[in-house]
Amino acid sequence: MRPARRSRRAAVLLAVAALVLSAFGAPSFADLTTASPAPPYLQGTGERFYAAANKSWSPARELTADASNNPLNKPQGEWDPDTVVWAKKCSSKAQTVSFQRELTLPGGPTTSSFSIAPVYPFGVASAFKNFRLQLNGATVAKGPLTGSPYSGPTITLAAPALKRFRDGKNVAVVTVVRGALPSTQKKCNTSAADLTGVLFRFSGDFDADLSLVDPSIPTTKYYRAGPEVRAIVNLSLTNNGPAGVVKGGIFTAKVTGISDLLMLGDSPTHIPGTYPTAPPFDDCEATTLTPKPNLSVQIRCELGAMKAGDVGYLSLGLAQTFPSTAFAETATVVTWQVSHPMDSTYDNLRGAQLVWCGTLSTKPECLGLS
Repeated sequence: MRPARRSRRAAVLLAVAALVLSAFGAPSFADLTTASPAPPYLQGTGERFYAAANKSWSPARELTADASNNPLNKPQGEWDPDTVVWAKKCSSKAQTVSFQRELTLPGGPTTSSFSIAPVYPFGVASAFKNFRLQLNGATVAKGPLTGSPYSGPTITLAAPALKRFRDGKNVAVVTVVRGALPSTQKKCNTSAADLTGVLFRFSGDFDADLSLVDPSIPTTKYYRAGPEVRAIVNLSLTNNGPAGVVKGGIFTAKVTGISDLLMLGDSPTHIPGTYPTAPPFDDCEATTLTPKPNLSVQIRCELGAMKAGDVGYLSLGLAQTFPSTAFAETATVVTWQVSHPMDSTYDNLRGAQLVWCGTLSTKPECLGLS
């Protein structure tokens, strides 16, 4: 059977599952994606950000050519330039310069660091005094800036500082204090000989735990066989964080050995125990592997962005018919899994089975059914 594609508003299709999410607001970082191009400071898979000093930090003036070694492995021309910067006008008098930039990020990183180095002519005394990095209004790194040219501190942000990151828009401000130029340096930034400014790099690594474990969903459930038995199965997907995940993950599910399977999330009337269709499940393809009466279906869905703490569900309506119940047990198997470059955990495959109990069963679980 040729795969069938549907949008979120498509009609209910036989043998297609509804992928739904409860209590999920539109994420502010929804435009971030594992597909290229991502923002120049964000790795295409969303796992890392690297924002170097350049004219994107307002009101910086770039003083050197791009010297980036492309740490995020971006396509040619899509990476964040790495340059020496300073104010539009360089004065021989003392200056305090602030550089501001908005960064759209998928939440809080697991690790983050900030490095900065003064740049001034070799052979003269440094006029640089100190620096400060603010993130969303809070100071997350600061210290003296008194090293030799092109040499400066690297600070690993502490845990409280990591909590200042937000999913979506982040405002970073780098402030540098420089005293008056020494008497041996009369001018600045008129030529390569009197180059005066700073190099800095703000980076971090993201990680998320996309979990399929939900204690409320039993791995095995028993049903009394009959002419037609119906069951609702809600498969779960949770982002345990600490970061959100950008668009581009894949969620798949497979149901084996069933008479009929219906999508319930798009039903015009709410069915108790199910969830309405919503993001992050944007687009799905369903393929019938084995036709009726012993139906097997495989479903593949692309995932949109998920914030830390978001929970998603796949609501399936299953129907099993039995011309005769003179058997012991038979089972329908459901498996579901998720993959995303930002997820490094190992709980990404889950399985469950629905056991249909016939009149010949001697299992205690079956004998206890009404």
